Amino acid sequence: MEHSLWQSVLSEIELSVPHATFVTWFKNTELIELADEQVTIAVPNIFAVRQFQVKFSDQIKQVLAKHGVEPKQIEYTVKSTTKRRTISRETTQADTLPVDTRPVQQKSSAPQTTSLNPRYTFSGFIVGSSNDLAYAACQAVAQNPGTKYNPLFLYGGVGLGKTHLMQAVGNEILLDNPAAKVLYINTETFVKEYVEMIRFKKKSISDKYRSVDVLIVDDMQFIAGKEKVQEEFFHTFNALHQANKQIIISSDKPPKSIPT
Repeated sequence: MEHSLWQSVLSEIELSVPHATFVTWFKNTELIELADEQVTIAVPNIFAVRQFQVKFSDQIKQVLAKHGVEPKQIEYTVKSTTKRRTISRETTQADTLPVDTRPVQQKSSAPQTTSLNPRYTFSGFIVGSSNDLAYAACQAVAQNPGTKYNPLFLYGGVGLGKTHLMQAVGNEILLDNPAAKVLYINTETFVKEYVEMIRFKKKSISDKYRSVDVLIVDDMQFIAGKEKVQEEFFHTFNALHQANKQIIISSDKPPKSIPT
């Protein structure tokens, strides 16, 4: 019943939203649970969860009501993945903050194309009670990227060391596997490159970002309110996630506080 109902809902929504919107957000979704007061919808990744919570829940409720289903609540869950990792490592997720600190010497310099600062290492990071979970999560990612806890999201205030810790992950991965393609960017860079691509009809930026093994994106809050940029990033995120590539994101705001 869930499958046929959801197909009917999707068919109706497809007629009411732009084709690109439907393909981007609705195409790979499923209705996996139908209860008296709640329905649960599976979406491809956590980036999509936020989009559905903010932009599409009311519309879905309206269409469901036309089919005799009136849930009080819609829950979104990320589809489970059974694909194996493509870099030989595993991961962890954290929601806490690092505390930035003293630079120390790095064993070897990361390639310039990564944009990583080689001074940001785990050994140069002071661990305390407020950041021990984040530190442990990042170490787990560095040891086993691209599997169990992917993506990794670090959230916390300005100046608390998120940049240090996430770059330490990239540097550690490169020490273990110098052939890994690791790319660190600030979200403002992603926005700028997207705008230039559209304005000057430059080559698509997708090849650059979707060909890496590890994508580290700092200051995700700067994507707020930029709908087209969010869609481009969603496609990049989805392509990497489906290929079991590691994604690390930081923000000084929690996801629910980043407007679409």
